[in-house]
Amino acid sequence: MLGKRTHRNGQVISKQILSVGWDYLSPMPNPRNHIGSAVFDGQLYVFGGQKEHDEELVPQDDVHRYDPATNTWKQLADMPQPFNHIHASVFVYGDYIYSLGGQIVHNATPYASVYAYNPATDTWSRFTDLPAKRFSVVGGGIDGKLYASGGNNSRTTYVAALPEAFLSTETVENTSKNRSNSVKIYPNPAKNSVFVSYTYSETEISEISELVDFNIYDLNGRMLQRFSAESLKSGRVYQVPVSQFSAGLYMLQIKSADGNTVNKRLLIQ
Repeated sequence: MLGKRTHRNGQVISKQILSVGWDYLSPMPNPRNHIGSAVFDGQLYVFGGQKEHDEELVPQDDVHRYDPATNTWKQLADMPQPFNHIHASVFVYGDYIYSLGGQIVHNATPYASVYAYNPATDTWSRFTDLPAKRFSVVGGGIDGKLYASGGNNSRTTYVAALPEAFLSTETVENTSKNRSNSVKIYPNPAKNSVFVSYTYSETEISEISELVDFNIYDLNGRMLQRFSAESLKSGRVYQVPVSQFSAGLYMLQIKSADGNTVNKRLLIQ
């Protein structure tokens, strides 16, 4: 049965709704097993895997994305290595899909590789390897850190902080014409205070001042606190107190009077 839902931009798109039971949808272009998978922005991503089993396995590096609105698959950038046994070590955290460890040859080659896939750019980044080689790891992200637990008869859990570039991903909304403002926050992670550098371009020399709001949200979108300050046309560095917040990952929103909005991730220790 087909239903409809309204996308956030107001566009109406169709969505398949199953009230009871199963339905047969478009099959994967490359059938395989021991895959990694994740749901990001309403679409299903499938990573790697293998054909056959045990000593006869053939590792795969394919990445495919399934769109439930159109019941179609699209092939994306291959994994950097053809991993299998990654069913619990592929997960979404923030704007990325992570892959921790994996196997290529049956019970012979566990790997310590840590990768992040960016769905927006269809590209991969590599992080520091796990301290030990593992496959069938259970992975996840919490409060700006990656966790890797267990895998191939291990009970060890490893944790590592994400690089700042992956914590402070910036999004800009409602940007005014001819505006090229530069916004930086530091330190990130922060403990007692975070400093916000908000600098205007030279083309805005006619502007005298404008009100800037700093809003802090939790990851559920709930506003926790609002700060306001007036900035000069040349820009200013603001100090925002954060010691009142528990350790964790937050969103800092910087919003000017003309509707220019910048969102940055903020890790509080």
